Amino acid sequence: MKQISIAIVIPYFGRFNNYFRLWLESAKNNPTIDFLLFTDQEVDSFNNIKVFKSSLQDVSNLAQRNLSEILKEKGLPIISGCGRINKPYKLCDYKPIYGIIFKQYLKNYDFWGHCDVDLIFGNIRHFITPEILYQHDRILSCGHFSLYKNTYENNLKFLNSRGNLIGIPSYEQVYSSDKSFSFDEWPGMSKLWSTMNWSMYNTTIFDDIYVLRKHFISCQKIEKDFGISNVIFAYDNGHLFRFYFRNSKVVKEETMYVHLQKRPMKVETNSIDKYLIVPNKFIHYQHPSAIVLRKYGNKWLFYPNAIKIRLNNLKRKITDKFEH
Repeated sequence: MKQISIAIVIPYFGRFNNYFRLWLESAKNNPTIDFLLFTDQEVDSFNNIKVFKSSLQDVSNLAQRNLSEILKEKGLPIISGCGRINKPYKLCDYKPIYGIIFKQYLKNYDFWGHCDVDLIFGNIRHFITPEILYQHDRILSCGHFSLYKNTYENNLKFLNSRGNLIGIPSYEQVYSSDKSFSFDEWPGMSKLWSTMNWSMYNTTIFDDIYVLRKHFISCQKIEKDFGISNVIFAYDNGHLFRFYFRNSKVVKEETMYVHLQKRPMKVETNSIDKYLIVPNKFIHYQHPSAIVLRKYGNKWLFYPNAIKIRLNNLKRKITDKFEH
């Protein structure tokens, strides 16, 4: 079976987080997947890491040109401010149309996708097999990682949000405003994909860590994880494992990635190949024994950073309200 080519697009402007080098190494350790990084920061290209020195204005210009071209081609009105991106966070709303915006860079790939850099990858191809790719038009529904089959029809599915009746914003609303609509998540295109019953593989093969607790809780696995405790992760040369207690026994399972969201993380290891991920730091590798899980994975009842996150979210909502 022919290997299906994949490119993941990451426009990122401004300073990277303090563990970016760990994200970068985890991406490098998926050598059959290309990562196209558009950034104003200094990052070296490497085999599957394709770096394009760029600015937010450059991406905004590209979005305006390619989005307007598609609307004109389909005989649809060009919306006011079409594709104008004035702040980096607004890029989240544009993730579902990266296949349009970056089409010149994606023409030789079978699938394109997007991801965040506040995560650590394991072995992506272990979880997303050729059979899954052949059978589905979209892989996963989250803004922090999704893949789309790179076809003309698939890339234009966002147009179906126009005049819809299922309670999601239309692309005209989203791409004519500076307000954040979470168009890349369930309030937007993911809900449309589900409602329209389009072909999407949406199994939880990753760990999206709940940001308002210090100890690790995987948001989409709450029911499945009932009865487990003391969760930590181990990165080992391109593979990522979750360890936890169930019935007083240590359980090990491989996962595709761990998404750490807005969680502040300390880096207390020099290794980029093998380390542990615990609340809230990257530390030198040690065998994830019961002693290690008890030491690092305990439940925390009070987490001061949760207050800061809630205040920042409220501030963003207020800002969006006045910008709308």
